[in-house]
Amino acid sequence: MEQNRKTDYGALLGLDMGGTHTDAVLIENGHIESCAKVPTIPENPAQSMENALRALFAESSLPPQQIVRASFGTTAGMNALVQNRLEKTGLILAAGPGMDPLTAAIGDTVHVLPWKLDHRGSELSKPKREDLEPVVRAWRDQGIRTFACAEKFSIRNPAHELTMESIIRDVFSGDPHCPFIALSHRSGLLNFPRRAAAAFWNAALAPLHRQFAQSVEQVLKRTGITAPAFMLRADGGTLALHQSADRPLEALLSGPAASIMGAAALCRDVLNRGDTLVLDMGGTTTDISLFTGGEPLLAPKGLVICGRATPIRALHTVSIGLGGDSVVHQRRGSFFAGPNRDGPAAAFGGSAPTFVDCLNGLGAKIGDTDRSRQMLRHFAVSCGAEPDRIVHEVIKHAQETLRTTISAFLEAVNSRPVHTLSALVHCRVFHPQQAVLIGGPAYAAAPFVEQALGMPVTTLSEYRGSAANAIGAALTCPSASLDLFADTMRGRMLAPAIDVSRTISSAYSLRDAEQDAISLLRSTSDFPDRPIDITESHSFATLDFYGRGGRDIRVSCRLRPEILPLSDA
Repeated sequence: MEQNRKTDYGALLGLDMGGTHTDAVLIENGHIESCAKVPTIPENPAQSMENALRALFAESSLPPQQIVRASFGTTAGMNALVQNRLEKTGLILAAGPGMDPLTAAIGDTVHVLPWKLDHRGSELSKPKREDLEPVVRAWRDQGIRTFACAEKFSIRNPAHELTMESIIRDVFSGDPHCPFIALSHRSGLLNFPRRAAAAFWNAALAPLHRQFAQSVEQVLKRTGITAPAFMLRADGGTLALHQSADRPLEALLSGPAASIMGAAALCRDVLNRGDTLVLDMGGTTTDISLFTGGEPLLAPKGLVICGRATPIRALHTVSIGLGGDSVVHQRRGSFFAGPNRDGPAAAFGGSAPTFVDCLNGLGAKIGDTDRSRQMLRHFAVSCGAEPDRIVHEVIKHAQETLRTTISAFLEAVNSRPVHTLSALVHCRVFHPQQAVLIGGPAYAAAPFVEQALGMPVTTLSEYRGSAANAIGAALTCPSASLDLFADTMRGRMLAPAIDVSRTISSAYSLRDAEQDAISLLRSTSDFPDRPIDITESHSFATLDFYGRGGRDIRVSCRLRPEILPLSDA
């Protein structure tokens, strides 16, 4: 990962809202000014953020007006996905020749159009309003307000998807409920099912994410922060808050991304020693990632949701339902913690024993340890077992879960080529010999994790380790990417994500495409001076039915990933 060694970057705010706690941090010119951790109020995210910011500024002399950038992460979208609380979405598909459109279907509200484009984007059948308008009216009457539109070759010619969008807006003309419409061509990927999946999840997540974004804007205004706001992306970069409102899928894994980037900032020396596992133990889950050469690995198939791959770049993580607040259960005579959470640990006022309470039962000092032991004794009586047995079985089960999960994770990583944020890693077998454990319960859980993995485990100070996610959010630089497609036979160049379409000559080359892609990304970026890398560049010869030749060109580029340093990390 590109490390900018300058620490005179001004005052940064990072905030990460998890299911259990909301963490915030102020960092000025490489020094951590203050940290805050408050309980998350799931039904009121704005209040959670405001509580965190008020606690944060109460510990610092830094005025809110001096903040130059505010970055946010949240698990709200993923929690809603897991709990099936996303918006019902109408999916409109047009697959064209050679493919069953229903292979890209998601959900039970799907309509297939007979509209067709060929592989070059040429129109094979014209759109008709009557094919779509009655369906949209019926969906509107059912209360559907979010829509996803996907056509097989729309990245070659987005005209049909734009027509779908126009028809939907016409149906809702005069309706007080403005619909959200996601178009698949803006994802910039050739793969039709992945584009359709991205459009669907963007639409389904949109109302929840927009509510979160509005809460962020309100809280920043109330606290006097006028700095630009950003959301963590799944790939470890950040996206402007106003842009994320139209691309919420990119922020779906912002919580795990914040933790990984926090580890990158706080554990630079450890991560540079060799392949390293990073485990972030929160209140609800433990998120596991792998670093090599000081950089985190990217998921080989991008972001995968409910078994469906999407075009969204994502850090390679796996999560297990084991966190500090994971509730202790009994099943078939054995005791274990997780995967569900039902409020805080007894040590923090909860009404059931959790993994944290079991750690206290073994001598940890987290919260009210007497209350943990009292809750464990009460639970033991109800189960007819000894408290010591419950505690030891819970820890043993947690260790076995970690071992099997990490073993499967490494097997999957080693089965194919992988990318880091800056390069493709060739011909490597990853065999980590060390781990980093961060998160609230980390310092208490470290001895048991070390025993489970059979390798040394590094933890951070409680002050820094429990705020690693917020630190990662604050220090991660904004990122952006762009895909460009060109067909010299049709004389067309497209950058679908920004709806740019231009005429090109038959002499248009791969080098021309690379220069145009970089120029377009630079012109649309808020950070035009950052280095830009070409991540994909291909040119293929093509022939039409008359034997005339041309070139089919694709170029992908992105701002080089960067995370700002701490002066004393």
